This record gives sequence, structure tokens and C-alpha cells, in this order.
Amino acid sequence: GFPLTAEDQLAFNRWLAQAAHDRKLSIGLMEDDTQVKDLVDVYDWAYTESCFANNACDPWRPFVKKQKAVFDVEYDFDPETICPQGKKLKFSVIFKGMDLGGWQYSCLAPPEDEGD
Repeated sequence: GFPLTAEDQLAFNRWLAQAAHDRKLSIGLMEDDTQVKDLVDVYDWAYTESCFANNACDPWRPFVKKQKAVFDVEYDFDPETICPQGKKLKFSVIFKGMDLGGWQYSCLAPPEDEGD
């Protein structure tokens, strides 16, 4: 492999965000919680998985402080616990099956039919 550093990753992520914005596209930061503080100003939203199940949501809070969306996908179905936590942090939370099929359950608008 290549001897890439954290600075190389930051430079690439900044370039990618600028390239998206130059094309009038929105861009989200996915699963890079160690660089949130460095990239929150250049990314439009964030996407994370299982941050509540893994007690790893705090790094994403700077997006909310900048009034930017944080989308979280959880796989352990526990809406009674996780939905209130998501609301408190102002995260948009959905639940999906590990197979990533069509079924989902949203804390904002639960589906009428919870089947696949």
C-alpha cells in the first residue's frame, strides 16, 4: 500500500468536498469521526452507523452545532431507547436490517407496515 497519513486523508476529503460544491452537489462525511472537527465546516451533513449502539455519537455533535444534519442508521432494533436519544441529540435515526433490504423504521415517521 501507500504510506498515507491522516493529513493526506484530510487533504483528499477537503478536495472532494470542494469538487462536490463546485458541481453544486451536497456532500456528507461518512464514518470518519476522528476528523469531524477538521471537516465539519466543509461538509454539508454526516452519516454514521450504530453510533447509539456503540456509544459513539458524541464526535458527530459538531455537525448539529453548525445546524447540519446527522443521519444515523441503527441495526439493533430498540426504538423505545434510541429514538429519544436521537431526538435529544437532534440526529435523524432510522433502523434497518443487516441485509439492508427495503424495510426501515424511522424515529420521525414509523412505517405503517413493518414487514419487508
